[in-house]
Amino acid sequence: MNLTDLRPNQRYLFHYKDSCQHDEPMFRANFVKLFVHSNYKILIVNGYHSKKYQSENIRTVWSIDAKLISKVENLSDIVGEKCVLPDDILLEIDNYT
Repeated sequence: MNLTDLRPNQRYLFHYKDSCQHDEPMFRANFVKLFVHSNYKILIVNGYHSKKYQSENIRTVWSIDAKLISKVENLSDIVGEKCVLPDDILLEIDNYT
């Protein structure tokens, strides 16, 4: 999934390009905005969920260099064709916190 295709307030699973450089290879968060400048792109998320940092405030807004992100998946992408639920139901489930 391309970063420009992300929908605000939708929850996604973000993968880091080089997981050796980070504590975790991936994280879940709500997409807020993609800030695009001629020299860089900044991914802004909230509702960050980390297995390692479970006590982090989920209301915090996080800014991440978009170059660090290799892959983005929504719940439909993760479950694939195995799921019998329609995409709109999966979207509701994924947004439930």
